[in-house]
Amino acid sequence: MTMAIQRVLLFLFLHIHVHALNIVSASQLPDLRYSSCGANGNYTENSAYQNNLNSLLSSLSSKIDNHGFSYASDSQSTDKVSGIVLCRGDVELEQCCICVNNIAQKLLQLCPTQKRAIGGYDECSLQYSNDSSILETTSFSLQNYF
Repeated sequence: MTMAIQRVLLFLFLHIHVHALNIVSASQLPDLRYSSCGANGNYTENSAYQNNLNSLLSSLSSKIDNHGFSYASDSQSTDKVSGIVLCRGDVELEQCCICVNNIAQKLLQLCPTQKRAIGGYDECSLQYSNDSSILETTSFSLQNYF
């Protein structure tokens, strides 16, 4: 009985340890391939805009379609925020979602309180703004500097 308990405890320890390694802070994520903080103004901490932005960023990755594309907008509010996501065509949906979430974390770190930002890795790109015209753009591309 003691041996069985030891095995279960060892399994639980290893299981928790492996999952703990998967939790990464924004400062530990790889640098973005490209990023830009916009000149559309700033928002204040704990404002309606920040709440809308956080909500938008968390929803964008869950709305990515099979083509690696997603967009969303909160146009009902005066503190509106819009966002658009594109993943490279050969990137699997799960990896695309991870990539987008990583960009969101990095942009919030690199562009704190900025109402507009764009950034990306080789696999995906994300843009958000208080200007909903970003959803009307006719071109949105991934940038590769090689």
